[in-house]
Amino acid sequence: MFESYKFELKRTLSNIEIKSFSYLLMQQTSVHKVYVDEVNSKNVTVYYLQNKDIDEIKKEIDDFLEQYFISNKEVAIALEGNIITNDYLDYCSTCKPKNNTNISIELLKRGWIKLLRGHDMQFSGELIRLLEYFDRSYVKYMMKHYDNVKEVKYSTLIPKYYMEKLNYFQSAPKHLFYPMTLNNDTTKDFANSIQKNKGKLPNEFNNYLGTPKYVLQSAPCFKIYFSLQDQEIEDNLIYTVKGECYRNEGKKTYLLERLLNFSMREFVFLGEPNFVVENRENILKWTFEWMQELGIKGNCALANDPFFICDDARKNFEIPKNVKYEVKADIPYKNDSLSIASFDTHGNYFSKTFNFNINKSNKTWSGCMGLGIERCTWSFLQQYGLDNKQWPEIIRRELNEGY
Repeated sequence: MFESYKFELKRTLSNIEIKSFSYLLMQQTSVHKVYVDEVNSKNVTVYYLQNKDIDEIKKEIDDFLEQYFISNKEVAIALEGNIITNDYLDYCSTCKPKNNTNISIELLKRGWIKLLRGHDMQFSGELIRLLEYFDRSYVKYMMKHYDNVKEVKYSTLIPKYYMEKLNYFQSAPKHLFYPMTLNNDTTKDFANSIQKNKGKLPNEFNNYLGTPKYVLQSAPCFKIYFSLQDQEIEDNLIYTVKGECYRNEGKKTYLLERLLNFSMREFVFLGEPNFVVENRENILKWTFEWMQELGIKGNCALANDPFFICDDARKNFEIPKNVKYEVKADIPYKNDSLSIASFDTHGNYFSKTFNFNINKSNKTWSGCMGLGIERCTWSFLQQYGLDNKQWPEIIRRELNEGY
């Protein structure tokens, strides 16, 4: 699958510089992995896909080195403190995007997105097909590796009991959405106030509301853990679920990049710790293989914002140090990347909180991965543009076949 190419730098690399050099080289060329000799850091070996032209690889590396050694990029990256030693961070997809301009205006002009009031949007045309395609394609690719996945579906309403049990109202309140209902004894007064206000909500609207009984889900996987409360699991389990997520982003919304509600595809792993960790690693690796096949360029990054627990509560549970990894897809026009998927290991947080276990073991862990369908589609379009003639052949073919 891979070929290697060795070359020598014109100077040695410092220990702190090696990681940033390798990261930048993978970002700006088609190489898949970089090895810098530990004894003599002038010696570098890179690995690239067999179908790549070696002369093209050499030219990309020469161009990169020319810019690298006349700039201070390596110092800036090192000082940012973002380079972390971890094998997972070597994962990447080494594709060559064909677009480097912002597609936002063109999306609106073509009518693929129509802006509505209140940060709402209408999707239409080819955009809908792509949203559906990326979800189906991802599930199909992962199912090649699994034969025992249980697919489930839930509503978006979560009874407040569960969120109170998770201490979610304290640990992550700012993103929550609440479906509200009127107090039964205020319905008539509410209708009268609406009439006086010519059909608009009155300023004293809150006076008519009852205490919320539900929240709107911020992740579909929550209900899988709720459904297992007080149960004994006979064997390790794998679930998949797709659902709508609601997160209060305030004024930070921006087209498909950041939405108030969006679609997420998740795979969830429950059981023995080794089973959960191994499957989290495997599906992270397979996600990059899937991206490589479809032509989506990106890399892996360590994240420090687990969706399920605050730092103060971690001491009460058996939770690994590195809880969350993200897959970040390139956004070429601004020379940046965007998180399109996350991979979390929860330890025994959910099993202990909801009292479920595998074969009466107190070592029952859970983990999940979530792919943001809109963000994945957005990243793809930013990398290849809206002209489908520029899209990778596999995507054009499968869309034409009604995939």
